[in-house]
Amino acid sequence: MASDTVASLKEIIIVVAQPVLPPLVLNATVNRTDCNEGEIRLVNGTIDREGRLEICTNGVWGDFCANSFRKSAAHVACKQAGYGDVKGAIIYTNGEFGVGDGPVIYGNVECFGHENYIADCSKVVAPNLNCYSNAGVGLLCRDNCSEGSIRLTGGKHSYEGYVEVCVDGVWTLVSANGWDDADARVVCKQLKAYGTSAGETVDNSPYTRSNKATRFSNVYCIGNEDMLEDCRHHTIELDDGKSYNGPVAAVDCK
Repeated sequence: MASDTVASLKEIIIVVAQPVLPPLVLNATVNRTDCNEGEIRLVNGTIDREGRLEICTNGVWGDFCANSFRKSAAHVACKQAGYGDVKGAIIYTNGEFGVGDGPVIYGNVECFGHENYIADCSKVVAPNLNCYSNAGVGLLCRDNCSEGSIRLTGGKHSYEGYVEVCVDGVWTLVSANGWDDADARVVCKQLKAYGTSAGETVDNSPYTRSNKATRFSNVYCIGNEDMLEDCRHHTIELDDGKSYNGPVAAVDCK
């Protein structure tokens, strides 16, 4: 009986010790802006299509509580942000994009996925919200691209530019490490708009570089491959690819 009593007391202590944060209230001390009600944005990202998710309520930019923020909600948020009706967004809940200056406004967001605005989803809104983390919700919205597909960007014409490859549903750049004309010819062959013998690498390129992670490196093509992903290569982890600042591959298929 004594041991049962001790166990019960331990359980009671554990329950009482759990932190209960007060509701976050939108008050006069919060800086207000001219943002539109229900408008959302991604902030503090290091590459395109990512960042901490914020929403405008009563002229205040605020965060989302990470509690119960599911992929269906991420899908709606990315769609509303203008990144297309593409599922599979990556969700971050550990403060990867910092903490916002405003309050946590939305929590327990539940979406079906067909909504066009995240404000139309079921949610709990401050001040009726208890959130146990101020880390917020971060997103990386995927592109509408097929794995292994390629494109050239930043050039003046469609046949020139930096090489981008679709990796894990996101357009990424290719490291120039080891890049040569054989690799360039495979790129031009895969694009099918140019002759199979066309293609050369461009050093010190004048093209406009996109703000994307670099995921392909050490590409080695023989020249008879039909797709760049068929060539020997190394795939860089996403976080490492975000911080890559080295030169990236560029091609001229003229």
